[in-house]
Amino acid sequence: MTLEIFTLLWFIRIARYDIASHLIRNFDLVVLGLLVMPTNFANWPIGLLSFCIYLLINLLSGGKIGYGDLKLSFFCAVMLPSISALSIALTSTWMMAGLLALVRSEEHTSELQSPAMISY
Repeated sequence: MTLEIFTLLWFIRIARYDIASHLIRNFDLVVLGLLVMPTNFANWPIGLLSFCIYLLINLLSGGKIGYGDLKLSFFCAVMLPSISALSIALTSTWMMAGLLALVRSEEHTSELQSPAMISY
């Protein structure tokens, strides 16, 4: 239970820093890996699949997704129990980002950093 709380707090730390600076530091990812991998090591193929999906999107979009986001996608997906859970997570994330793009004004669309926003 303690490990999960520290992991959640570390995700919050990464999110706050990313929102403020649009960067995800490698140090934060190393610590996240140390928190996540001991209990979820068997799920590394799911994390690798997520990383490959985001890498493909990054290549097709001309590099609009940051490399920190690519690396973070691995650790987020490693905690999922199955490939179907990964597909649900990816689909719901892209749908929420699409809804956000619809309600945001035109002046803020350049700030959106999501795979669903690649065409903008």
